[in-house]
Amino acid sequence: MIQIAILLAGILTMGPGRYGLRLGVLIEDPGLAREVGLSPSQLDSLRDLFYSTEEEIVALRGQLELQRLKLRRIMESKDPDEKEALRIADKIEKIKGEIRKKGLERTLMARRVMTEEQWMKWQEIARYRKTARRHRRMMRENPPPPAGPDGRTFRRF
Repeated sequence: MIQIAILLAGILTMGPGRYGLRLGVLIEDPGLAREVGLSPSQLDSLRDLFYSTEEEIVALRGQLELQRLKLRRIMESKDPDEKEALRIADKIEKIKGEIRKKGLERTLMARRVMTEEQWMKWQEIARYRKTARRHRRMMRENPPPPAGPDGRTFRRF
């Protein structure tokens, strides 16, 4: 019973995650779309693609939250129904898989809209932005030590 509780606690706290490109960023930033070299018709196609798939993903996330709520209620009861809890856990995993699959489908469809050169440029920008975000987060979590009176910094090991 404890093993099931640990497994289910992990399922309750895990989010759906983000897979593929952040297509929403690309369609909302005209400068970024220009940098990638997207034509107005390509941008319209990507916008349509984003919103149509996002509607499906939002609906799936709603189903996911509902199943998590049901599972939480079962697990908080005095005598949880193990079979029902495991059935709902399977549903949660299935929905999470569908969300990942929709994200992958969106990425593949976006790739068909772009030329190879545009796709490579977008990949380069996405990698740069991810690295920059990681660097900013690390600097927030581990700021450099203050400078001494002569302006030099020292790190303690």
